[in-house]
Formats: sequence, C-alpha cells, structure tokens
Amino acid sequence: MSIAYLAVCAIFRNEARHLAEWMTFYELQGVEHFFLYDDQSDDNGAAELKPWLERGMVTYLRVAGGLRRQAGAYQHCLKHHRQKARWIGFFDLDEFAFSLDHRPLREILEGHENVPGLGLNWAMYGSSGFDQQPTSLTMTSYQLRAPINVRVTDREMLIPGMPPEQPSSYRYLCSHIKSIVNTDEVEAYVSPHSFAYRNNAFAVDAEGREIRDTLYNAFTQEPLAGPIRVNHYWSRSLGEFAGKLDSLRADSDTRRDAQMARYKETWMNKAYDPAILPAARTVADRLGRPFEPGTEADWQERLEELKAREFDAGAN
Repeated sequence: MSIAYLAVCAIFRNEARHLAEWMTFYELQGVEHFFLYDDQSDDNGAAELKPWLERGMVTYLRVAGGLRRQAGAYQHCLKHHRQKARWIGFFDLDEFAFSLDHRPLREILEGHENVPGLGLNWAMYGSSGFDQQPTSLTMTSYQLRAPINVRVTDREMLIPGMPPEQPSSYRYLCSHIKSIVNTDEVEAYVSPHSFAYRNNAFAVDAEGREIRDTLYNAFTQEPLAGPIRVNHYWSRSLGEFAGKLDSLRADSDTRRDAQMARYKETWMNKAYDPAILPAARTVADRLGRPFEPGTEADWQERLEELKAREFDAGAN
C-alpha cells in the first residue's frame, strides 16, 4: 500500500450492523486506510467490509483471544503499521471524531503538523431511551448527550489521592480523550486513550493545550465540546446496552459495574445536540439509506418524556 496521510485503527467484536456507517463516516473524513482487528466476531462483519477490502483500504486481522486485547491490537498496529500512515487515529466503532465546522479531519490535521498527537474529548451520548435503534444510522438515532461539565461519582473517574465522598474529587465524565497520533513522534502505547511521545512531548487538546498531569495523560483538565470532538455513542440502544453489560471489556477483561453503568447512562440523555447531522446526511446519501433525524421539537419532547420516566422511577 502507498503511504496514507490519515489512517484509523480499531478493534471490534460483532459490529457488522454498524461497520458500513462507521467506515463511510471516516472515509468522508479523509481516512485512506483502516487497520481493523476483529476480536472473534461471529456475525460475518467481513462481508460488510467488502467494498473497502476490494479497494485495498483495509488491513484486516483476526484476534485469536487472550487478555487485554485492545492493548495488544494498538501495540501491534504501532509496531507493524506506523510507517504506513502519517497520522493514525485510535477509535472504537461507537466513536465518531469530527469538527464542528464540518471540515474533514484530514484538513484539520494538515494544520497540526507541528504537534505529536491530538487528544479529542468525548461527548457522551446515551440511548435516548430507545429499546432498539430507531433509524438506519447511529448518528440520527441518538441525539441526546450528557452535559459536557457533569461529574459522576464513578470510582474509575476518582482523581488519585482525592476523598471519594466529595463530588469535586471525580473527573468530568467527558474529560477522557481519544488520540490521533503523529507517527513520526509517537513512541509507545500507554492506554486505550493515550500514548507516549518522543522527547517527553505531550499531545494537545482541541484548543492546542498540552494534555498533561492527569492519569496516563488520558484526560484533559477541563472537557471541550469543540472545535473538534468525538461523539461517543456509549450505550446505543437499551438492547445493545444490555449486551454491553454482559460482555467483557476489551481493555481490561472485566465486566462493568452494572448499577453504575446504568446510572451513568441516565446522565447521557440530558441535552439535545445534533451537531453531527450534516455529516450523517452525507453518510446516509453515500449508503443510500434514509436520512431521518427528526425535528428539534421531536427531541425536546423526547427529553421531557425521559425526565418524566426518571421522576416516576424515583417516586417508586
């Protein structure tokens, strides 16, 4: 393969129904190659990849099993494929990185040639209360997200050395980053969110500030909703969310605390944010799928319905 300017690396399991949307989205963002690690899927996802495989845009590898498979995939990608791309983004299949002014990621990166990596904050989207995905696209189905500056008392977000009984001791829910690394500058994998760089340099956030002095440098001090971010469709539908809770995590081989996960998910349905819809329309057109975003009035009604459900649950 020729040297790509921008590539993406991902590990996935049983994501066949979501692959075409995700692949098309990133291709339209300027991604020229995908390094995909299939974590023992049994839903024939390779068939969904055929259009990209036929064009030579995918390096497809099957993961045989083992522990910490996400770490292994990212480390393998850096070791064996870093010379094949100028930039590599490390994203999951439920993560969509984009610019709020809708410039392609490739164009954004051309203006960041002097940085070792970009760390983009999550915007955390929930189920919007749907049992099953209601439209043909993830991006149109779930348009309610968490407030950017919310903190949740999840032990995983506790700042080391801080008292757990104080809400201010926890990192913001959206302060996690995902990384796009400059392959000339990256040295090593650190976590699924962060990497080490040459000369002890630091990745920068969407406003150009160094990401440092947090655990693994995998968090920003303050979360940013733009100008570039990652829409993280953390739960998708409630049906898919239930399956997520039953599955081992690829990064730690543990199950989530179901009670805490459900609590967090309720926070991810508090604010209407359709910023990604222009990209979603282009993806729908490319795939020949209906574009069904609903109206702002529909989504405000949905918000009120979810508030009422939450009130009723609390009253009982």
